[in-house]
Amino acid sequence: MRPRPSVEVLRPPHPMGGHPSAPPSPPRLAVFQSHPNQHFTPWWREVHAGGAVEIHVFYYSAANASETFDPHFGTSYQFDGGLLEGYPSSILLPGPFHRPREVPRPLWINRGLTEVFEEGPPSAVLLFGYNLVNNWIVQAEAGRREIPVLYFSDSNVRILPPFSNPREAAKRVLIRRFFAEVAAFLSPGNANREFLHVHGVEDERIWRCPYPIDVARFTREARAARERRIELRRELGLSPDDFVAAFSGKFIPRKRPLDLVSAVRKIEDGSVKALMIGTGPLEKEIRDRGGDRVRVTGFVNQSEIPRVLAIADVFVMPSDADAHPLAVTEALASGLPVLVSETTGCHGPDDAVREGRNGLVFRCGDPGDLAARLAVLARDPERVRALSANALELSETQSAQEAARQLTRCLLSLGEVRTSSGRGWQDEGRNEDPVCRRVAPKGLQLDEPRTPSRVEGARA
Repeated sequence: MRPRPSVEVLRPPHPMGGHPSAPPSPPRLAVFQSHPNQHFTPWWREVHAGGAVEIHVFYYSAANASETFDPHFGTSYQFDGGLLEGYPSSILLPGPFHRPREVPRPLWINRGLTEVFEEGPPSAVLLFGYNLVNNWIVQAEAGRREIPVLYFSDSNVRILPPFSNPREAAKRVLIRRFFAEVAAFLSPGNANREFLHVHGVEDERIWRCPYPIDVARFTREARAARERRIELRRELGLSPDDFVAAFSGKFIPRKRPLDLVSAVRKIEDGSVKALMIGTGPLEKEIRDRGGDRVRVTGFVNQSEIPRVLAIADVFVMPSDADAHPLAVTEALASGLPVLVSETTGCHGPDDAVREGRNGLVFRCGDPGDLAARLAVLARDPERVRALSANALELSETQSAQEAARQLTRCLLSLGEVRTSSGRGWQDEGRNEDPVCRRVAPKGLQLDEPRTPSRVEGARA
């Protein structure tokens, strides 16, 4: 298998390779995703480079890797960073109403989904989300061939509508049905784990796995940019003594960027400023209401985000409906303490944000509460430095390397051992239970894998 760096719409004849008479090889994992993503690409590169798993990623669309129109940004963009480079991937053929360079809609169906399984079928498949018809088709095909399904999502129990709503009750039935056919869940945090519990998933099927970013790149580039911090601030009209709270994301209502603007305006100390990184339909209102207390950068591509984050002292995510916002993880990897609303799905004792250690949690929709916490930090540089040090340390738990390690452990464990007592969320040595029995879900190879250095030392 060779990486395909070009944005090519195709259906490879033998995408997973392999032959019945070939010598034993690592388990083959077929990943199905809606479109290339700047955060997942480092994950797939790490898995591919490790060698313990033979990976191939199938995309339903070329969005992000080619010029893509985003209605929230109100413009077309293309992420930099070579989203299709460094790992084997294919863009599947579009269906009759499917535009290959748009983000897939739930009812779009690609051609060639079942053909992926016909020659050299995968040992397992990894799906993202239950809201795409394509994923239901892949799951059904895997089930027909008795190939185990792995599942990753960042669904957040804190923003679930009440199940008394008939529509939500029906949706819950469908989700439970989908989840019943999943062999193992990769869960990025506490709110997601509780979401899985609510929908009938037992702890023994849940594996902790971060929602990863390229932590090393953000840390390295933000550190380098800080050496030019005074100059970078001057370009935006900020002084070295300003206390800057950054927001990064789309300027849309559910992200509540205006809460940060309001919070900054409530603070009497005029040196507390807001740095708004991004664009969207609320941009004019942000500028109008923020006045001289707010700076707006416009759209910033991935390669420039660490440089801009290095300007700030802290990061704020005020969203009322955010699953596991990776802008928060980017800020942590850049050495920024974070303040997140209580409804975001990225805070908890085992999550990216751990209150009091690398960040704070405030009441959603309450700019006054956010203002009070910002004002306290602005007066306490020692505390900010301590939170910053912890942010860098704990961000390592969210790296692409860690995600590759956990995915590899999960996949290999399906074909090796399952403890009779189950695998609990907190049980880091989950396969060290002395009472265990060998099980192999049908379709998963039991070949001895080639263990890469990145997963050496992991408890098998």
